[in-house]
Amino acid sequence: MKKIYLILLFLPILMTSCFKDMGNYDYKTFEEFEVSGLESSYDVISYVENLKITPVVTPEEGDFEYEWFVTESRKGLHQIEEYAVVLSRDKVLDVPFEYPTGSYELHLKVTDKVSGDAEFVRMTVNAVTPFLNGHYVLYETAEGNTEMDIHYSDGNVTREAVSEFYGASLPGKPNTLSYVPEMSYLDEESGSNVVNYVMVPSSENGMVSFNMTDMSVARTMDQWFYGEYDCSDIRHISSLGYNVLIFAKTGVHSNYQIVNGVWVQLSAGKFSPQPDVIDATAYEVSSDVCYFGDMALFHDAVNNRFISIDLNGGLKVCTLQSPSPIEGEEPVPEQIDGKVIFMGGISPSGVTGYDFRDYMVIIAEGNDSGRTCYYVKPDGQRGLDIVRKMKFDAGTPFATASFYTSSKNGANYLYAVSDNKIYSMNPNTGAVEELTFTSRPEGEITLFQTMFNVTADQNSDAYFNGFVIATVSSGKYTVALYDMIGGLPVLNTGPVRTFEGEGKVKSVQYASQTKKAGVMNIGNSVYSIHY
Repeated sequence: MKKIYLILLFLPILMTSCFKDMGNYDYKTFEEFEVSGLESSYDVISYVENLKITPVVTPEEGDFEYEWFVTESRKGLHQIEEYAVVLSRDKVLDVPFEYPTGSYELHLKVTDKVSGDAEFVRMTVNAVTPFLNGHYVLYETAEGNTEMDIHYSDGNVTREAVSEFYGASLPGKPNTLSYVPEMSYLDEESGSNVVNYVMVPSSENGMVSFNMTDMSVARTMDQWFYGEYDCSDIRHISSLGYNVLIFAKTGVHSNYQIVNGVWVQLSAGKFSPQPDVIDATAYEVSSDVCYFGDMALFHDAVNNRFISIDLNGGLKVCTLQSPSPIEGEEPVPEQIDGKVIFMGGISPSGVTGYDFRDYMVIIAEGNDSGRTCYYVKPDGQRGLDIVRKMKFDAGTPFATASFYTSSKNGANYLYAVSDNKIYSMNPNTGAVEELTFTSRPEGEITLFQTMFNVTADQNSDAYFNGFVIATVSSGKYTVALYDMIGGLPVLNTGPVRTFEGEGKVKSVQYASQTKKAGVMNIGNSVYSIHY
């Protein structure tokens, strides 16, 4: 068990002085003087802005000393220690705030030089970074290489961010873009364990990860893997807790090992070039990864089975099963007809909040190129119970779609892009409808997905998701974001935001420190995962 040590450099003073907590507004005023004019919390862009705070101390003619200090956490191998670090001794605080993203306790100590009386005021500082507040767009350049633009929430943009912060574009066409908010690894220079937000663009020939505090290079290719690795095999990178998983065509890689059913981090947090999560049996991650709360589910094409991984390293083979035709008997196991080409989470219409354990859609392509849709409900154990099974008729949009997505939360719809048109389907009824978006960007659709953007106390029928449409025309991309209500887009108002740039979009990720962005949330961690 980790021990938490608190080192208070000012403990003797606290025993004899008054403490003013701006967070709970439990004020106490000295007869001699008063400190006011302060907020309970302040936001600052870390490493970019100065933290500026001006207190009001009365009487103005008093003779006072000032000391601003912040509580800084320092993580060791087995403990977290907290230190009071002095930022300034001026009355007006105006200093660079160079701390990683997160919340910090800020304290102001005001001392009357004559009487020696002191008053403390406690506030909260929310350190944010522009790199954790925006949309990341991965695209193919005119030269056929991989680049990334960052479109910030304030409308600014960093073009060709891979070249800007790495020194050169990644060679080859883009493969994946992954947002990993809990990347834990051993820093080879300092020898200490590091946990930070990283954005990982990869191409068919390389990959790099950026520390999203300042977009410095967190890890290069040789720091990700022991030995050579073919990046074109990667399908998706994500995290379950501090365990980072690489889902690849050849299997699943982890920077943890499973020891007695528990994840144990490897010393350097690197990955083996060979799949190491499941037994040595040959298998293949055939499609997307579907997340249900603390479980990641994927399809093994070699053995035609579904496998789940949970937070504790628990591995299960999940059986696809139909209800037994005989009342009272166990469900009947069923095999997928063909290769899985899509898996997506769905919740029934009318659900408030969000729970990713509800339903999912599986689409498989058979040897005859026909496609079958399985609408299933995980039973929480080892079963995937088939609610509805339907064969897509030849030539129809869902039979010929170039790609699919689903409304991952709060509504019951599956979507397809076919012949550059967008369609929705309710898997309960099989009803299909073409969706006509107002002011849809012109050009070939290269990406269509739903993006999660909601907090837990919001009603998912009213506000929970957004549509992302990316197109390319004359070598230029346009990304349009549309609101969604009840699982369907708001079609008659046009996009709420539009991004433009050069190239052909492969993926879009949304990073936010203030909103739950992605498909699941564990503790205070943010997951931004798109099927």
